[in-house]
Amino acid sequence: MLFFLAVAIPASFYFGVNTLTSVAPGSLSFSRGLIKGNVDICEVSAERIRIQGWAFVPGVDTNTLVRIFVENEEGELFEIEARGISRPDVDARFDIGYRNSLVGFHASSSLPPANAKGHWRVLVIKPDAANNLHGEYYECH
Repeated sequence: MLFFLAVAIPASFYFGVNTLTSVAPGSLSFSRGLIKGNVDICEVSAERIRIQGWAFVPGVDTNTLVRIFVENEEGELFEIEARGISRPDVDARFDIGYRNSLVGFHASSSLPPANAKGHWRVLVIKPDAANNLHGEYYECH
């Protein structure tokens, strides 16, 4: 019983308090093309957005945190706090060579009712060793 509470409380806390943070237009600079990744799950409901996938920059420590942004139909950009998850399938496919690397990510947030409808794009950003940002957009269906 104690183990269940130790696991359940942090997960419910994470999913319950994670909210969208508005990002000023033009404040995010990144290069495209070098990042490798995919958004495996992008679900938008009337109240939540949930994103899961993987990303890495070749030759860079795979345990650097990914940053996740979502863009609505009006072009408004929001950041969602993401947490890293292990993806042994990606490690094996790309021969990353790290055990338990955190190339995977999960991000979830509540949505204000005004933002819950329409088309969304996901922007995945990952820094390289010099802290240059690399990113790519993915469509959320």
